[in-house]
Amino acid sequence: MVFGGCAGDCSPSTISNSVYRMDSEKLTWSRLPSMLRKRQRQGCGVIHGGGVSEKVVLAGGYDVAAKAVVNTVDILDLATLKWSAGYEHDFSAF
Repeated sequence: MVFGGCAGDCSPSTISNSVYRMDSEKLTWSRLPSMLRKRQRQGCGVIHGGGVSEKVVLAGGYDVAAKAVVNTVDILDLATLKWSAGYEHDFSAF
């Protein structure tokens, strides 16, 4: 999966909230619902198992337009392909 990022000089107009997933058997890409906010340089992890549908968790990142660290966590449920807002966290210490 590919989440957001930027192109070229990473100016605010090039920051993306697009999400793509690759089908490794067909070797094709498909577009998924866009992230809740544009961000780049975010951390990402997957939660799976325990009878819970798999989720992708995006944390932090950088907002070029605001010139600030993004302090939110957003979660993509891979079963429903719906985004939900997580919590805010002070990532500036990292």
